[in-house]
Amino acid sequence: MTDTPASNAQRIGLAIILIAYFGLALLYATSVPKWNAPDEPSHFNYVKNIIETWTFPILTPGAYDFEYLEKAKAARFPDSMPVDSIRYESHQPPLYYMIASPLLLLTSETSLNTQVLILRLLTALFAAGTIALTFHIGRALFPADSVLPLASAALVAFVPMHLFMNAAIDNDSLASLLLSALIFSLVRSLRRGNGKRYLQPGLAPSLDRECILWGTLIGLGLLTKVTTAVAVPLVAIVILWQELVPLGSERTPARILQTIRGIVWRFAQAYGIAILLSGWWLVRNAIVYGNLDIFGLKRHDLVVVGQPLTGPITLDVIRHFFSMTFKSFWGVFGWMGIFMDQRIYGLLAVLTGTALLGLLLFFWQVSRRQAHVETHQKAALALLFLAFAFTFAGMVQYNFTYVQAQGRYLFPAIAPLAILFNLGLREIISPKHAAIVFTLLSLGLFFLDIMSLYRFIVPSLS
Repeated sequence: MTDTPASNAQRIGLAIILIAYFGLALLYATSVPKWNAPDEPSHFNYVKNIIETWTFPILTPGAYDFEYLEKAKAARFPDSMPVDSIRYESHQPPLYYMIASPLLLLTSETSLNTQVLILRLLTALFAAGTIALTFHIGRALFPADSVLPLASAALVAFVPMHLFMNAAIDNDSLASLLLSALIFSLVRSLRRGNGKRYLQPGLAPSLDRECILWGTLIGLGLLTKVTTAVAVPLVAIVILWQELVPLGSERTPARILQTIRGIVWRFAQAYGIAILLSGWWLVRNAIVYGNLDIFGLKRHDLVVVGQPLTGPITLDVIRHFFSMTFKSFWGVFGWMGIFMDQRIYGLLAVLTGTALLGLLLFFWQVSRRQAHVETHQKAALALLFLAFAFTFAGMVQYNFTYVQAQGRYLFPAIAPLAILFNLGLREIISPKHAAIVFTLLSLGLFFLDIMSLYRFIVPSLS
């Protein structure tokens, strides 16, 4: 199945969304005082370490002073409280910081505020790529739907908390970009069908460009943030789907052997490339931190003494987790201390509940064959759901140890989440009203971004 180009209206719509997004990102990046986004000082110091020492930092005791950090956060990081010692992100993979370091080097003679602004805009640029990829994932999944891809791109662009984090120094934006690029490629591959996947007896194995691309994106993702590790099972699932489904009832020994050879060869290409790209970093961490601590997470646990621990899992803990995750996904700004009006969260809860209800209704109709969905679309939707589910599972696992109910941890999978969210809303909305409803919803989020900045964020940080 070949790809059809986007219509002029869709291209114009995407351009409008990106222009509006860049305008908002610039407002946020220039209006929020430096260091007043989560972990921003530590991310900046990582980049600074690279240009000053030409080496990657090592996470050591003293990089996280809980009491000092709490005082600085409460005081909104005045210039009288330096942040040079805040370096607890030093275990992070290096790719984002390697890309950012030339920008910091070029602006090293400018003011600190200018340096921070330039790095914030780099983050915003990566996020713009995720917005565009969300649109293209939606088109690859539902090419006949002119509204859903644009609505999903707008949702990614205008979620207030996502915008706030994309106007800060943060490596999540690059992680989200790489994971979104991988998902786009996987969805397109599922749409095109299985093709000639088998290794024929007597023929030399040929390179699979898709597997090489997938391996490259996995490797680059692992060099950006450990949350992108969800890409590893996603690629395996697609390869297995493409190789095993065509077997059907034709399970002769020769055909089974061909299938096994195809799976092994494609796995070898995808994961071999990933290991070639990122393996050196994992080996480096194992050597530096010891105990096979390939991601530096064990060292991180030893360093962040004072960070609130979860403790026993009670009903109150579970309630707090879901409540704060929901609120902070949409918008709890600063260092998780600036809330929007409770009525806004109420409206967003109604919107989210409606989307969830519609999504359940959609899947129920698909299971009852009351909605026409092609096989490749079912596989792609399952892939989107798994991308979100794996990301959410990683967040839950982290919260078993630390009190970190922060919705921003779901942002690496925001592209599939936005598409599933709008798919649910589309199921509830009348088709003839879909365009106007999604346009109004996007405008509503756009103005909520402006309100959040000037009613909640700026007054709280002044």
